[in-house]
Amino acid sequence: MDTDDFVLPASWQRYRAPHRGTAGLRPFTPAAKSRATVTQRLADEGARIEAVLAAPTTEESTRLAAREWLTGDPAARPLGAAAVRRHQPPLG
Repeated sequence: MDTDDFVLPASWQRYRAPHRGTAGLRPFTPAAKSRATVTQRLADEGARIEAVLAAPTTEESTRLAAREWLTGDPAARPLGAAAVRRHQPPLG
């Protein structure tokens, strides 16, 4: 080991936050109620989201990322989730 290598102390492990490419963390699984809420909102707003994605002003990379996320592709980029959420009404 080089003196410039950082070794995360074991006592700090619990403070790690999962993100893409992280090793050694359990995968995030949303609560069933949260998943049901998202599914219902997507069903309610599906036509609106589809219209935005089909619009000629929507960038192709955004359209593709959103469609990946909507199909449940595990490799979907975060951009897809953000694009879908952006075109839904406010929560609450």
